[in-house]
Amino acid sequence: MNIKKLGRKSCEEIWGDGSVLPAVDGDLTADENHIRESCRVFLDGIRGASEYDVDWPFALELYFNILPLAGTFTLREAADNDVWRRLAVQVMPDLVERRWQSNNGIHAKDHFWAKPQRSWLKSLWWYAHLSCQNDDRALSEKCVLLGNTDSIQHIVERPGPGGFRVDLCRELMRRIGNRSINVSKLKKVLKLNTSRVCLVEPELYAGGIAGYVDSLVQSIP
Repeated sequence: MNIKKLGRKSCEEIWGDGSVLPAVDGDLTADENHIRESCRVFLDGIRGASEYDVDWPFALELYFNILPLAGTFTLREAADNDVWRRLAVQVMPDLVERRWQSNNGIHAKDHFWAKPQRSWLKSLWWYAHLSCQNDDRALSEKCVLLGNTDSIQHIVERPGPGGFRVDLCRELMRRIGNRSINVSKLKKVLKLNTSRVCLVEPELYAGGIAGYVDSLVQSIP
């Protein structure tokens, strides 16, 4: 997939003090144009919805349809902050602004590019990926839509030692989907996992990953 990259230093220069939203780059690649137009059409179709009601369907659309149809979007690209900065700041800054409007005339740079784990586009894609159940959209919708928007940040901001453990995250989201745990408990479970996973390999735990998650959940009152 042909998405240009935007380094942090260049992004800072383009962004300035955040009082003026950057303009869309006049030299988008064909893939970038496709992504922008697909996102615009989809977001136009759900205008009027609450901010949180935009996050859920857009995360799934971005993950299952928009980026895959533009070309092969790899995990390497998904982990590259320069790719997400390019998309948010130069490909569709006006579309990101619909969700994160300026506060007292200053745009929320954290959700555009300044803090990678709070980047709106990146967090939505990774949330969908980490919630996905066997790459089945119907199952993924159940897990995502029955959750709470706060779970996006809880999941994405706590990758743990060595990065994201996809199977572990998906097991946690499956339990949110069937309501065996709620989002407030999820935060505590993730904190406990961060310390415990340094000593225990979830896949080798009795009962495998499901058994490991059971032990985490049962340890939280």
